[in-house]
Amino acid sequence: MKRRLLASIALIALALAAGTSARALPGQRLPVWLAWTQANPLLHPLERTKDEMSGGTIYNKHVKSGGIAIYFSAEAGYGDAGGPATIFSENLGLDGPPVGYDLRVHRTIAAKMAKIVYGPAVATDVQNAIVAGDFAIYGSKERISVLKGKLYAYQLNGLGMTVGSRKDLAEILKNLKACATMECGD
Repeated sequence: MKRRLLASIALIALALAAGTSARALPGQRLPVWLAWTQANPLLHPLERTKDEMSGGTIYNKHVKSGGIAIYFSAEAGYGDAGGPATIFSENLGLDGPPVGYDLRVHRTIAAKMAKIVYGPAVATDVQNAIVAGDFAIYGSKERISVLKGKLYAYQLNGLGMTVGSRKDLAEILKNLKACATMECGD
């Protein structure tokens, strides 16, 4: 019992040390990230499911706030040389818009989604980010826009937004350029 209490206190301390929600985005080690989600009332409690392709754990939550409904998800990967689990990217999906809705042309809604989960600093970053690339999706009429913000990198397409680290931007652009000309899978 005492160990559980100490572990809970440690998670709260990690959440407080992490600062605002904007500091708990991609790149965080799993324990720090989980502490942030527990400290964020909209994301607590997270549901856990198994990714059928990777076998990893997907953390997810349906959230309704500010007049919109979104689906939040993240999957932990492993760091360099099999290091500790790290959240590499997070996904926000808009729930309920009409068929054909595209966040690429509704950036204000993408910013509103970011504000719900991460707060105003990240929402402003989404709104002011520059387009670093815009790619067709092979075999589809859909496109993906990659945005370079001052805080994070974002991918917008259809109903979804992926939030990732700026340090991964070159790799994201390289992969999407390749996926525009060939099937890349799910």
